[in-house]
Amino acid sequence: MIREATADDFADIRQIRLESAAQAHWFLPREFWEQQVEQMPDAPPKEAEIWVLEQGGEVRGFCWLQASRLEVMVATCCQGVGLGSRLLDFVKDRRPALEAAVFADNDRAVAFLRHHGFEVLERHEHADMGKDELTMQWRSRQSASA
Repeated sequence: MIREATADDFADIRQIRLESAAQAHWFLPREFWEQQVEQMPDAPPKEAEIWVLEQGGEVRGFCWLQASRLEVMVATCCQGVGLGSRLLDFVKDRRPALEAAVFADNDRAVAFLRHHGFEVLERHEHADMGKDELTMQWRSRQSASA
């Protein structure tokens, strides 16, 4: 089930973000992700839309949308079985366009987004890490033809 996140979900969201990001970004120090998680709010910010995917009463993934900027994360124990696709499809049904920033070395994330119709808009150096980062964009067919 996909539902809107509440403050009660934020411990799970933080844990999923830390573990998933640290695993996917093996080329960055874990401390970077620990700092990122420490900076996260304790409850959903008003300017963000956050959904969680629950299975068996457990939060297994989340989608964080702020303006058109997207972040999708799935618990490491549940990756590769379509949960990320479910979350992404859920959001794509609600938005005419989305953007995501991913490190170029994160091959799985780049392939996942390409599979779901995202295209690379630009490549630049991440300000803090000095690694190449891609800005990728998806547009619905309806908004692209309008």
